[in-house]
Amino acid sequence: YYDDPPADTLQLCVGKRCLIIQLSHCDRVPDELRRFLLDPEMIFVGLLDIRNYVQDSQGWSMRGCSFEEIVQECMGYQGVRLDPEISMSDWSVYDLCLDQILQASLDVYVCSELGVWARLWEV
Repeated sequence: YYDDPPADTLQLCVGKRCLIIQLSHCDRVPDELRRFLLDPEMIFVGLLDIRNYVQDSQGWSMRGCSFEEIVQECMGYQGVRLDPEISMSDWSVYDLCLDQILQASLDVYVCSELGVWARLWEV
């Protein structure tokens, strides 16, 4: 039986800048973040599975593809993958390890770039 732990991070990416917020360690939302999230000029695309919106060069859906396959096909980078061991590590720790920070940043950056590429705000 697999028990999926609750989400513990909010990952945001604007351009090449990524922000990882550990929700379990926040007793309030900082005013700067609140203003950013409420800014009507910003477009947020979240809670979408990017695999459902990207296509390969032949126009075929990549719904069943891995993160690595999608990055290679859509962005041209080989060998970029998410490590399942890191994905399942303890994200509630006070200080994330460098591997967790790198993986969270990679994940949100790729999804952000592909979201722009696929124009997900129009979905």
